[in-house]
Amino acid sequence: MALSLSDFDFSNKVLHITKNFAVANGQEVIYEPKTPKSKRDITLPDFLCAIVQDYAGRLLEYDPDDRLFPFTKSWVNSQLRAGCKKSGVKKIRVHDFRHSHASLLIHMGFPILAVSERLGHEKVQTLWSYMAICTRMCMVM
Repeated sequence: MALSLSDFDFSNKVLHITKNFAVANGQEVIYEPKTPKSKRDITLPDFLCAIVQDYAGRLLEYDPDDRLFPFTKSWVNSQLRAGCKKSGVKKIRVHDFRHSHASLLIHMGFPILAVSERLGHEKVQTLWSYMAICTRMCMVM
C-alpha cells in the first residue's frame, strides 16, 4: 500500500520494497518495514510491469513519490467482500493472497529459500506453514 512509482525499476523488472503503510489514529503513515529482511527487491514479470505502467500513465497530477495506490486496507477488504459476495466465491482475507502466492510458487517448484526471501521472512521456517498449505492444494488438484 506504500508503493510509489519510484519504487519500480521497469528496465530491470524489479520492485524495491522499502516502506510500509498504515493508518494510525486516523492518519495515513508511511514507515520503515518491520524487519531488515522486509526491505527487498522483487522481480516482476513483463505483463505486470506493463499493467503498472499503463495504470500510472492514466493518473492525473501524480508525483512519482506519491502513493501509487491511494487505498486503505479497509477499502480493499470492502471491495474484496463485495466481489466475493457477487461472484459466490468464498471470502478470504487480503493477507491470504500472500499465502496463495507463496503456495503457488512452492507448488511450481521454486526453491523454498527464494520464496522466503521474496516474502521478506526473517526465517525460512516461516514457510513451513505455506508448505503444508501447498501439500493440501496438491492433494485437491
